[in-house]
Amino acid sequence: NKVTIYIPDKETDVLGIISFNVDGYSPYEVGDILSSEFDICVRTGFHCSPFVHDLIGTVEVGGTVRVSIGAFNSEKDIDALIDALRTF
Repeated sequence: NKVTIYIPDKETDVLGIISFNVDGYSPYEVGDILSSEFDICVRTGFHCSPFVHDLIGTVEVGGTVRVSIGAFNSEKDIDALIDALRTF
């Protein structure tokens, strides 16, 4: 399935928060699968900004999946997320 990543129009060197959706799944389904099958915690839904979802066209699917990458995440954590998404 296709993963759609929502990023700002401007290029940035550092982007610690990434919103995405997986075709064929609601954000809530993706979040549940990532949590229960891969022990990966993400946020799902409208993230307290419903008007942004009007702008990016994700209202109908229930928002997005959001992952935050922080100081305590490793490259291994990011690889685990990518590997998990490849299973969809």
